[in-house]
Amino acid sequence: MISVEQPQEPTGTPRVRHTEHEAQANLLTVLRLCMTEKLRCSEKTRRPSTATVSAVADVLDGGDFYPHDAIAAFAWPMLLQAGGLAQLTGGRLVLTTRGRAALTRPPHLTIPQLWQRWLNNSLLDEFSRVEEIKGQRSANVLSAAKPRRKLVGQALAGHDQNDKSRVTGDCYARFCESREVKSLPATRQPLVRLFRRSLRGGVRRRARAWVAARPRPS
Repeated sequence: MISVEQPQEPTGTPRVRHTEHEAQANLLTVLRLCMTEKLRCSEKTRRPSTATVSAVADVLDGGDFYPHDAIAAFAWPMLLQAGGLAQLTGGRLVLTTRGRAALTRPPHLTIPQLWQRWLNNSLLDEFSRVEEIKGQRSANVLSAAKPRRKLVGQALAGHDQNDKSRVTGDCYARFCESREVKSLPATRQPLVRLFRRSLRGGVRRRARAWVAARPRPS
């Protein structure tokens, strides 16, 4: 099980989210929501509309990760399309045969298949939602999405010797240092600044500790 600390207001305490259980509940919830045929996506980009994102956010178990930034609510309609569980018909998301079958299966069996299909899908480049990365439509600004996503999948599938973590230090380092996931020099510094701004509280402390513990090349 993976737990995520969700930042709260400064006067509050961090909230631990049990994302494994939430994902299983949310898969079935969004599939049922698709059955109403009220979820709409752009037929050109296949991205969910603002109303669809809002509708999904309202039914998510535990809500979205951040109150003013749609992450899970945006991702679920995209995942269902990439996984072949839903398709666009007249601008509306409609369950496929596979999607209707997923409603009757234990969700923990469907989610790994959904993940594997996402790794091999080119429906969306996750970096395209990061507005600080400029010039993404120009040639040679970013590496291709599929090789990057493949390396992320390999990193997330790693295990250390004690089997305590899904991501090993060596595997994560290879991912970070790989040319396939690095932007070209013109955009690298904005990415670094964005990454630094995104690290808050305990995440920043753990990141610093991990960097300090990394063996230096001889």
